[in-house]
Amino acid sequence: MIETLTKQVLSLSVEEKIKLADKILENLNPSINNDIESDWIKESNNRFKNYLNGKTVCIDGEEFIGNLKKKYEL
Repeated sequence: MIETLTKQVLSLSVEEKIKLADKILENLNPSINNDIESDWIKESNNRFKNYLNGKTVCIDGEEFIGNLKKKYEL
């Protein structure tokens, strides 16, 4: 059974693997996910404040994804 699941998981797209990994981690310890979500809310608020204050350089989302794909050869 594990071998079959492994083959199926490896055939998923990167985005699908990330979603699956998140679901598995959430199932293993739901309280960790709440902590992570809380930390991300704080981080996103901080980033938005920096953006409003001109302290952050922004790039287009497509450019960012393209840079990641090049860096990680996706």
